[in-house]
Amino acid sequence: SVKTLLIYTLMVVIVILLWYKYSSTGFHESPSLSHQTISANNSGEKRTKFIFIFAYERSGSSFLGSSLNHTRDSFYVYEPLHPQHAKKMTFPRQLSGIDPELIDLEASVYNNIQDCDLDHLPADVDIMKDDLIGRNAKIRISVFTNCMKQIVANPKALTDTCRQLAMTSCKSKSVVLMKVVRGTMDAVSLYLSRLKSTAHVKIIHLMRDPRGSINSRLRTGWTGFKELDLDNQVKMIHSICERMYRDVTLRRKLEEKYPNVFLQIKYEDLTNDPIKMFQQIYDFIGEAQFPESLKKKLLVSKTHSRRIAALWKITMSKTIVDVVVNNCESILNHLKHDTFSSNK
Repeated sequence: SVKTLLIYTLMVVIVILLWYKYSSTGFHESPSLSHQTISANNSGEKRTKFIFIFAYERSGSSFLGSSLNHTRDSFYVYEPLHPQHAKKMTFPRQLSGIDPELIDLEASVYNNIQDCDLDHLPADVDIMKDDLIGRNAKIRISVFTNCMKQIVANPKALTDTCRQLAMTSCKSKSVVLMKVVRGTMDAVSLYLSRLKSTAHVKIIHLMRDPRGSINSRLRTGWTGFKELDLDNQVKMIHSICERMYRDVTLRRKLEEKYPNVFLQIKYEDLTNDPIKMFQQIYDFIGEAQFPESLKKKLLVSKTHSRRIAALWKITMSKTIVDVVVNNCESILNHLKHDTFSSNK
């Protein structure tokens, strides 16, 4: 009908206007951003840096991600494995019975996001169909969610158009930033093996004293950790540290094969001396300038962040602390943490 045609035409016009608005600005962009672009070859082909935060739940990864995204010309993809959070990619990823197909699926997500290939994400792990990206203004892909809000009926053609807008925004940025908390270093290895070059890839392996992360789980309702009986809490703690240590072991091998790709960062170091640590991160990713606005933000939040990092020492029971120490000795030693108990 004529009415339907007019409505459809109006919706197309809205999408086109959104494209003009967001293809140049994207999301989370600041006037003070760096616009460094790397040429892949003499033809001037644009190559984008891929900054990959590989972390764990309750490790301070949101703090690191938002800080790196604070004043950057970046396209930020927050937890692209979330569609599988209650399915086959629950946290922590188990070591027994590792499914090669699942590792392949995970690696494909990393490759697609680096290439801004958002319309070919695996169907089972398609963050563009997950409500997470529209839930929080700090993490959502605004160019996509704002476009989708204009579409009442969500016809497939226009949904695809919104995805294309996000891809255009992604490809216009000098940095693609991704944060993952339920990944595996096994899949990182496969992802890297598929690349022709790792010159534009920087992987930050963020780690936290497991006593701090477990204490955070106890204090965060959605994790469900507090409701577990002691036996299942012990199993969870063992699984988390077992996964972390396997990731460290694999990463050390990958560092030999792919020099200058990995940087290990401890959350406690970020909170104790944020200026020094973020300067180290900026040097690692090849950015000479450390934004003054980020320095001010870090200095303001330093006291609070340090208190949160050390909170386990005064709030966590000796029973749980001892469980962590007994099950996580290898990772505590790797991170050079003392194995003393809590003050509680």
